[in-house]
Amino acid sequence: MTAEHAAFAASVDPALYSVVAAEPTTEPEVRVLGVPGPVLEALRAAASSHVIPGARRWWVTGDRSMTAVHGAGTPHVAGPVAAATRVAAGAAVLSVRLAVAWAGFRPVTSLLPGGHARSVLAVVRTGMAAAPTRVERVLLTAGIARSAARPGAPAPVTATRGLLRTAADTEGVRLRTAVTAEERDRLLSLIPVDADAVPPGGIVALLGADHDPPAGDLRAGAALQRLLWTATALGWTGTVLAGPVELAATGACPRWRDALGVVPRLLVHVDTGTH
Repeated sequence: MTAEHAAFAASVDPALYSVVAAEPTTEPEVRVLGVPGPVLEALRAAASSHVIPGARRWWVTGDRSMTAVHGAGTPHVAGPVAAATRVAAGAAVLSVRLAVAWAGFRPVTSLLPGGHARSVLAVVRTGMAAAPTRVERVLLTAGIARSAARPGAPAPVTATRGLLRTAADTEGVRLRTAVTAEERDRLLSLIPVDADAVPPGGIVALLGADHDPPAGDLRAGAALQRLLWTATALGWTGTVLAGPVELAATGACPRWRDALGVVPRLLVHVDTGTH
């Protein structure tokens, strides 16, 4: 670990520094794309903490030239289970991208690349050398340290709502949110989810894509991870309520799709946990 990386980690969050500082010193260090093992492992563990219902196993392989994110089964085909697996893998892709950014490079990502094993859903390589952005630093803190970057009370709902939308937009995914009782009733009436199973209060968020290709599922997973870690940084907590398996009927119905304006992929509840 370089002095620059140590200074960055310590300045962001003590818990993040403790993870980075845990690199082995008596044995040769194993790095993927120049990323210290503890950092990559911590991010991958964080990406696994939110279960996507129906998703099959995903895993990461790599060396000094590239990192590949894989999905079990037949992850390239259509169907709700394959879609759920791609969403879960998409969350891992964001984690790898952030790890590469921490290492001091711009991540270059290829979704559904050709010329690789059938299980490969995405490949991340290093681009030009560059320090991580402010947003990446905040997301790294939220992802690894699992702590809010904002001290004191959680951010106001209006500001949080806007920043969650920005998080989804960054990944090319559309986000529809509901806060008031009227908004919640309208949104939940358009998807096959039991309204009584949705916790009261907070923000109900529906992530969706304009179209329905496999790459859209990977982007939805990355958007989900970015949204959840953005919420953490703002002092909120996000929970996945439904994924592609539960929302499959909505995507197959033109009337519901037209009403929502998107192909629904994920339903999330974000709350401060203070009521």
